[in-house]
Amino acid sequence: MIFSRFRAVRIAVSTLVLALSACGSGGGSGTTALTTSPVSSASGVAPSGTPVDLPMSDWTPDQMRYALYIDGTLITDVDCIRLKEKSDGTITTLIWPKGSTARHVGDVITVYDAAGRAVAASGDAVLYDGGYGQPPYPNACTKGSRSTFLVQDDL
Repeated sequence: MIFSRFRAVRIAVSTLVLALSACGSGGGSGTTALTTSPVSSASGVAPSGTPVDLPMSDWTPDQMRYALYIDGTLITDVDCIRLKEKSDGTITTLIWPKGSTARHVGDVITVYDAAGRAVAASGDAVLYDGGYGQPPYPNACTKGSRSTFLVQDDL
C-alpha cells in the first residue's frame, strides 16, 4: 500500500513538473518566411518607409506566456498589419511584444523586433504563441477590432 501511494505521488509530481516546464519554455513557435539581418542601430541606418503605430504590449520573451497559438497570413489593412486566421478567415489584430516597431512601404508593412531585425511582413504565413485578450494600450489599429491576439513569442 505504501509503495502504491509513493508511486502515485511520484507520477503526479513528474506530470506537474513536465506541465510547468512546457508552460515556461521560451522555445516559441513563431515562424515566418522573412529572415534578415538587424537594421543596424549602431550605424544609425533606419529602415525605409513610413513608421506604423504598432499595437504593443509590455510582454518580453523572458516572461510567462499564454498557452494558445494563432496561425494564418499577415495582411496589410490601411496602416495596420493584421492576421487572417487560417482556421476560419477571421481578421485578428495582433498586439506585438514590447519594443516591436513597423514600417509601411507600398502595400507591405514590415515588423521589426526590439533588436531591429525584420521578423514579419504582410504576406507571411505565421504561427505565434500567445493568447486572445484586450490590448493594454489601445491605438488606431485596435479601435473597433473584434478580435485581438497578444503575440508572446520569440520573434
